[in-house]
Amino acid sequence: MKEIIPDTMWCFEQEHGLGFTNVATNIRMTVVRLSSGALWVHAPVAPTPECLALLRGLGGEVEHLVLPTFAYEHKIYLAPMSRRFPSATVYVAPSQWTWPLPLPLPLLGIFGAQVLDEKAPPSWADELPLRVLGPAGLGPFPFTEVAFLHRASKTLLVTDAVVWIPPSPPPVLAPSAVETYARNNFLVRLRRGRRGLAAAASLPAGGNDVGDAAERASRGWQRIVLLVLYFVPFDLIDPAPAFAATVGRLVVAPVVRILVFPSIRRSVQRWVDAVCEWDFTTVLPAHFDGPVPAGPAEFRDAFAFLDGEGDTTGEGVPAEAVSYGSPVLPPKDRQALDTLARGLRLVGVVKPE
Repeated sequence: MKEIIPDTMWCFEQEHGLGFTNVATNIRMTVVRLSSGALWVHAPVAPTPECLALLRGLGGEVEHLVLPTFAYEHKIYLAPMSRRFPSATVYVAPSQWTWPLPLPLPLLGIFGAQVLDEKAPPSWADELPLRVLGPAGLGPFPFTEVAFLHRASKTLLVTDAVVWIPPSPPPVLAPSAVETYARNNFLVRLRRGRRGLAAAASLPAGGNDVGDAAERASRGWQRIVLLVLYFVPFDLIDPAPAFAATVGRLVVAPVVRILVFPSIRRSVQRWVDAVCEWDFTTVLPAHFDGPVPAGPAEFRDAFAFLDGEGDTTGEGVPAEAVSYGSPVLPPKDRQALDTLARGLRLVGVVKPE
């Protein structure tokens, strides 16, 4: 747990695995003390004994549990957290869905949830106003995310819309797990960039080509980031160039930037405009680094790729060759995501607005 604002805001971080892999990054829950003394919980994480002890140690009742997204990695912890605090009111982003079966929230253990709605704001919205993105496009799988402004601290709370990649791994990740990815294993040799098979096969398997533990951890972290952001990056042997394209700035993660936002461009732009009407100086995402110094200008810059011209993923989807404030993503690294985006559009899973 990290105290962000004395006796007012705290972050709880846990290690979070990516799908059916052993790639892991961090996931973050934010807790805010309202003026009433009650605790407001954003994007609950796993209610482990340590987490619950720290949460209860803050003092005050947990009265509000907020699920700001449809995303599974955040939804999965809402039910167990609500069971630990049965008197808390549960709030969810609109148009929740599950796959492969469309299950209602009660079958997921989530009962009595109130849908977050700007037109009928919750009682705490004077302190934490909200802006809803969606439900937007993507056929049967609408994208939704709700942003909040903690007025007192000028902090913008988001979930997955933007991230800030730190140069070094989050402390919550075990150093041994990060260093594992410094090794030149089969996956690394497979994603060998422009190198031939012989050159990739000749690499030391144990990562002995990198000096001390800090350097190995750095390379391991860079490889983890590329796997999380691109799924199938082009070059894991030397991850530094692709890593540099997104590190240390507010960005839209490539998987969201390529697979999701181009197809709901108008909804995203309206949401960005609405969020940028707020006065904030700090952004607190639910993954990677946070809180980070950023205001409306930096937030808008992260979405500048939506103003591009051309077509890389299908008719009507803007290209990103001209990215303005957004980083230009390495073409080879984004190639797999571009191909997947075209495929999803072709079979009708993703339907642009």
